[in-house]
Amino acid sequence: MRKTFTIIGNIVGFIALFGIGVYFLGVETMTGGCVNASSPVKDLRRSDRQIQNEAYDTVVEGQDRYVPALIESMGNLDSESEIVGAAMAESALADIGKPAVEPLIEALEGSDDFAIRAGAANVLGMINDPIAVEPLIIGLKDSDEQVRLASADSLGEIGDPRAIEPLMNTLNDTYYLVAEAASSSLDKIKTKNGIPNN
Repeated sequence: MRKTFTIIGNIVGFIALFGIGVYFLGVETMTGGCVNASSPVKDLRRSDRQIQNEAYDTVVEGQDRYVPALIESMGNLDSESEIVGAAMAESALADIGKPAVEPLIEALEGSDDFAIRAGAANVLGMINDPIAVEPLIIGLKDSDEQVRLASADSLGEIGDPRAIEPLMNTLNDTYYLVAEAASSSLDKIKTKNGIPNN
């Protein structure tokens, strides 16, 4: 009898463990390969500095695992906490570096949210990868002035001479801050590459 109960107990235990495993597998599938991937990103908006710092370390160490959620959090800036979270997300993406470049380029080129496009342009300059030069040049013609401004600034940070002519064409931008950023970036690029100012 005791042996029978032991066998039954083992079977019940196996079924329970199997059920838990299936549950977490389902959650992992729904969240794109990680459980609660957006939770640390949401914690970047918290006012508690310790929670915020722990969340920051988690997303940076997670590398590309958190990149989509971080990019998404740069948009919808309707509250102070969301603005703080967006700034932290930009910083985290810059620290993640290379793994974030392609998703950021996709966001710059394809997002319907101007705040996400502007944030992506800004972070691409912080990462300083030359692969972003052409997308940022296209960003100089974006319909939103904040995206054009961030693109102009980032081209100056990267310092690639390919941006000289597009930036010169941006000196006549209707938004004066974009024109000023283009002028400043031109000076940076010419200085970096030993090109004299005419």
